[in-house]
Amino acid sequence: MTDLLIHDSGRSGKVGWTTQLVEAGDAAGFIVSPWETPPVAAPRRPSAECLAAGLKDTGARVLFDPESYGVFLRGANRRGIYNEWRLWPGRGPRKDMASFSAHVERVAEIQESLDVPFLAPTIGLEAPVGDDADLVIDVFAHMRSLAGDAGWIAALVGTPSFWSSGRELDAYIGRVATLRPHAVVMSILRATGRYPWIDLTPEEIAGVCRTTRSLSTRMAVIVGRSDFAGLPAVAAGASGIGTGWDLKQRVLSGDLFRTDPGVRRPSQRVSHRGLFASLKRQEAERLRAGNAELSARLVPGDLPLGFNGQWRHHLAVLAGLAADVGGGGPIADRVAWLHERYAEAANDFVEVARYARPLEATESQWLAPLADGLRIFADAEPDL
Repeated sequence: MTDLLIHDSGRSGKVGWTTQLVEAGDAAGFIVSPWETPPVAAPRRPSAECLAAGLKDTGARVLFDPESYGVFLRGANRRGIYNEWRLWPGRGPRKDMASFSAHVERVAEIQESLDVPFLAPTIGLEAPVGDDADLVIDVFAHMRSLAGDAGWIAALVGTPSFWSSGRELDAYIGRVATLRPHAVVMSILRATGRYPWIDLTPEEIAGVCRTTRSLSTRMAVIVGRSDFAGLPAVAAGASGIGTGWDLKQRVLSGDLFRTDPGVRRPSQRVSHRGLFASLKRQEAERLRAGNAELSARLVPGDLPLGFNGQWRHHLAVLAGLAADVGGGGPIADRVAWLHERYAEAANDFVEVARYARPLEATESQWLAPLADGLRIFADAEPDL
């Protein structure tokens, strides 16, 4: 079974919304972030303690991810709530073990107080070799020593170059595995927060799939902020996908940690199950008007209405697809099934483009990198 995990956001309705999703069976948990949720309640923002307790009462799984890599990203200045947590010693965040040791201890203390699993801090890595990569291993080892018999979770955040680095990536994942985390949250750090992922490459998808297959035989693997792009990893053995109602919950980039000077309207999108894509509302309406039969096949029933209706529909679609892809059977069968669905979706995109044009993003962005990456992974793994 593959679970959807909702990443934190600044939305005031996040507790109620997540509760609805858990009760409907469309989500299994929530990942609290110190960038979004304060240690002490503020107007329209419940405290982490209240948030975690309330969600656990519904049966949701709750994690606290310090998202420490965010402070080291260029232009990361959205630290109002983050600074309230006092997660770093002395002069603040520094990339050395003295600073990180105190940071890990503070994070573990918070996680223990919230009664949630120990999830280690990390750094956004551009390569699996070098000082940053070695520091992350040391940070993981320190969290492991603090967690003891309780077990701990590793967080791996890397740029596309990290995830596409081949044998060096494999060797690094081996170093992580020797520390015996009981789960890993893996995320791709993108250059921009665009959705869909304009810079997605087949090589990084293949690397994520290969890493997932390797680790999933020994531990749970969650693909953070991945949304539809996490489905190839589900075919390779991932048991969780990170997502949410806002686009920034579906894509990890430095934009999350920077102050947005403008006012953005909620994205109006309709997810099309048969396309593995979420079209803009106007595109979906043009398709429904131009070819109602095709539209109804790709989006059974009426088009969802309003921001709330659209994100609820999206998460139900994603949950259904994740269940289908990860519904059991050998990895080879799951990969083959997803390949077939991607091929069908690519054919449908040709017709969709005729009626819904102009499209903000086409098959080349929504599907091609995922299908090609899945193919690279399968070709390189003859023993699937």
